Amino acid sequence: MSDEVCYSTVTFKKNQGSEPVVRKEEETVYAEVNKATCISTAPVPAPVVSETPEKTGPHSFPHGMATVCLGLLCVLLMGAIIALCVYYNSHQPQSNTMLMAELQQLRSNQSSLTAVNRDLNARYSNLTIANEMLQSDYKNLTAAKEMLQLDNKNLTAAKEMLQLDNKNLTAAKEMLQAAYDKLSTKLIALNQTLIARGYVPCPGGWRLFQSKCYNFASGDTSQWRAWSNSRTACINAGADLVIIDTPEEQGFINTNVIQYNDIWHGYWIGLRKNQGTWRWLNGTVQPDGPWIFQSSDDCVMTQTQNPVKPSEKWRSATCTMLNLWICEMNALIILI
Repeated sequence: MSDEVCYSTVTFKKNQGSEPVVRKEEETVYAEVNKATCISTAPVPAPVVSETPEKTGPHSFPHGMATVCLGLLCVLLMGAIIALCVYYNSHQPQSNTMLMAELQQLRSNQSSLTAVNRDLNARYSNLTIANEMLQSDYKNLTAAKEMLQLDNKNLTAAKEMLQLDNKNLTAAKEMLQAAYDKLSTKLIALNQTLIARGYVPCPGGWRLFQSKCYNFASGDTSQWRAWSNSRTACINAGADLVIIDTPEEQGFINTNVIQYNDIWHGYWIGLRKNQGTWRWLNGTVQPDGPWIFQSSDDCVMTQTQNPVKPSEKWRSATCTMLNLWICEMNALIILI
């Protein structure tokens, strides 16, 4: 009966008793088995029947628990998402405010840094220009220094030449001074000889001392003159204001002057201030002297004996002051 298939109806009945604590091997309870009529069929393949019957009832519990757990997880996840949204929404304004403040601060810092950068660039430009100017000045100063060094070298050589010339001139001056002193001595002796023989070397009213003739002015106030007018009177007489060369000559003058009018008046001499330096009429510098008093005035007179300081005779005075004066000329030499 290979072409016949027999079908039976199986009805399962559920036990009414409680589920045992320890699950034993499943037992299939066949409540009813109805034998079906065998039907002859064509060669149609038999349907594949799963060997493991579908489980229902208490045996599907693990799948339910998984579903419940998955649902709880979804609820918890949804709650966490909602909490995060609430937290974000509640803190977002404060965070935005802080971010805006930081943004404003950064913008302010950027503006400040931009201004500082601009200022530094300007300073850098100025310093660059100043550096170029300093380099130019340094170059010019270096050139000037080289020129000065060359000038100094030339001046040093010129100084050495002048020192040599000065040494030679000093030696020549000493020789001339010695010759002059020798001639003066001879002239004095000659004048004394002439005087002894009756010859007069000086004009009338003039006084002889060594090789010079002197005239001491006299008269009342109408005859007194300023320094320049006194010199003019001497020049008109063929002489000039006296130039005092030696202490002996000053002593001779001291014995021939007199005090007149008051202690402030005296006799004009050929000494005056020229560019801040006391000079005689022949150009000789007078570094010091028997001064009674020196002031800012430019002319000098000699006075009589000073009771306080007998050796001091000269006093400076204004050149317009009216005084007497002393003229000096060389004595005449008469050869026989």
